[in-house]
Amino acid sequence: MGENQEARKVLFGAQQVILSSNYFTDEMKSRMIEEVDSTATTHMEQGNDQYVDIPLLTETKIPGFSSSIQLCINEEKGRHVIVKEDIKKGTMILSEEAIGFWLTPCQYEKCCNFCMKMMAKRYVSCRDCKAVRYCSLVCEHKAWTQYHSVECPFLDILKYFSSFLTSLRFVIRYGFDAILETIDEGEKPLEYFLKNGMVDNYTFVHSLFAHDNHMPFTFAFVYCVGSLLVTRVAEDMGLIQRNSKEYCTFAAVILKQMCQININSYALLNHKLSFMPDLNILVDHGNQTRNGIGIYIGGSFFCHSCGCNCDRITIGKQLVVVANRNIKAGEEITITYGPSYKSMSFFERQAYLESHYHFKCKCNACVNKLANVMNAYRCRKCSGAVIHNSDTWTAYCVQCGRNVRDISVYYEKKTQALKDVEKAKLLLKQKNLKAVKKHLDDALTIMTRVHFSIVPQYRIHMYLLEYFSLKGDYFQMHLHCIQLALIEQELHGNDALEAASYMIKAAYLLLHHIRSTVKDSEMSIVSRARAIYSEALVIFDEIKDREINLITEDYAANFKVIPALNKMLTN
Repeated sequence: MGENQEARKVLFGAQQVILSSNYFTDEMKSRMIEEVDSTATTHMEQGNDQYVDIPLLTETKIPGFSSSIQLCINEEKGRHVIVKEDIKKGTMILSEEAIGFWLTPCQYEKCCNFCMKMMAKRYVSCRDCKAVRYCSLVCEHKAWTQYHSVECPFLDILKYFSSFLTSLRFVIRYGFDAILETIDEGEKPLEYFLKNGMVDNYTFVHSLFAHDNHMPFTFAFVYCVGSLLVTRVAEDMGLIQRNSKEYCTFAAVILKQMCQININSYALLNHKLSFMPDLNILVDHGNQTRNGIGIYIGGSFFCHSCGCNCDRITIGKQLVVVANRNIKAGEEITITYGPSYKSMSFFERQAYLESHYHFKCKCNACVNKLANVMNAYRCRKCSGAVIHNSDTWTAYCVQCGRNVRDISVYYEKKTQALKDVEKAKLLLKQKNLKAVKKHLDDALTIMTRVHFSIVPQYRIHMYLLEYFSLKGDYFQMHLHCIQLALIEQELHGNDALEAASYMIKAAYLLLHHIRSTVKDSEMSIVSRARAIYSEALVIFDEIKDREINLITEDYAANFKVIPALNKMLTN
C-alpha cells in the first residue's frame, strides 16, 4: 500500500512536469501523459494475473458494436439492432464501457471508483480524499480529470444521491455551456449518428429516450425534489450561480437526465473472470452483488424480448452482450429488461413492462402468450401446465384450457413442501441426519405431484446430494447429480455447461462407488460412468468453437476432476 501511494506521488509529479512545460503542444502533452499512465499500469494494476479481461469492440462507428450487427430504424419498432449474417451461440455482439456510471457506496472499499472492477488487496487512494479507491494510477488519473476533482470535496453527501450523481457527472464532464448549446441545436435524428458515428459527447446523451410523460406522480415528485437538492449542492460546487438566469434550466437538465438514466441504465453486477483454455471456458468468480448502474451508447439500442436471444455480462462498468442461441441473418438482437417467459406469466410480464418501461410488449413470446411452464402447477384433469397469475390470483391450463378457480389447493401443498425443505436445511446444518431424509422425500413427492416441471425440485436434489455426501453414499449422490443435470438442461438447454458439470461429478462419484461396495458389477458401473462422461464430452465438443462460454466457479469446480476421471476410466 505504501509503495502504491509513493508511486502515485511520483506519477503525479511527472504529470505536473509535462503539463507545466512550454516545449510541448497540448496534443503532445496529452499523449505523453497517456504513455506515462500506460507504463505505470503494468506496475500498479490489481495484481490478479489469473483474471482475464474481455476486449472492447471498436469495429464500427457505434462504440462496442460488433461488425456482424447493424442499427436500423422503422416506424413500427423505432430504433433496433439486427444481425447482418448468421451468428453462432456464444458470439460476442457488443463490448463497451459506460459513459456514465454510479458505484453504490457500500462497494467503495471493494471496487475501483472508475472502472468499477473488484479490487485485490492493493489499491490507490484518491490524491485528496480517503473516501474512494482505485485499482490503478491510471483509473485514479482518469477519474480525477473527468469528474472527481470537482466532486471530491462534496462526495460525503453526493455519494448517497444514487443515479443523481450520474446525472451531475454528465454536467461536470461535458460542461453546462456545452449542454445548453446542444439543447439549442435540438435532438439529432438517428440518420445523423449513422452518418457521423457516435462519440462520447452530450449530443448522444441528449438523444436518449426519457419517457418522462409516462412517469407516475410518485417518481416524478421524487425526481423533482432530488434534482433541486442536487442543483443546490452544484451551487456550492461552483457549477451554477443562484442568481443565474439558467438556474432553473440547470435543475431541469438534471431532471431530464434522471428520466433518461431511469429508462436506459443497466444494473452492474460483480463479475470476475478467469479462463480455462483446455475447455475454452470463462469462469466467473464474482459474487453477483449489484455494484451500481451504467449508461451506454451502443447498449442503449437493444430492445426487450421476453424470450431474448442475447444475455449480458458486466465486468466493472464494461457491458458485454453475447448470443444465447444461434441467430439468423436479419433477426433482431434482443435482451431482457427483466421479465422472461420462463419465469413470469404473460400478464405479469405485461404489467411489469408497462409499469417500469411504459410499453406493451409485442415480442414473439407475448404474441404467442408463452407462459412460465417451468414454475407451473400440474393440471389434475390432463396433467398439463397450469399457469398461475399471482397479481390476479387466477390460473388456467395451457393444454386443456380449463380455468382453475381454486388455486389455494396447489399453493397449500407447495407451502408444505417448502416448509419440509427448510426443516431439512436446518437439520443438515446441525448435522442431525435422522429426520432429514423423510422431510426431503416428502417435499420431493409433493413437488412431483404439484408441479408440471422438474425445475422446482432443484433445491431438494441439492440438499439430498448434501445428505448422501454426509452419509458417504456415492451411488445415491451420483443419482441426484443426474437429476440436477436434467434440471439444468431444462433451464438452459441440452448444451448447458451447468449440466456437463453435474455429469462430470456424477461419473466421478459413480467410479468412487466401486471402491466403497462389492454388491454391484464393477464392469456395469464403469460402463455407466463412461456413458455419463460421454454425454458431458458431447457438450464440450458443442461449445469448443464458440467465442464466449461462461460458467460460475461453483460449476467449474467439478471440471477439475476431469484428469483424474480420465485416468480412472483408462485403468
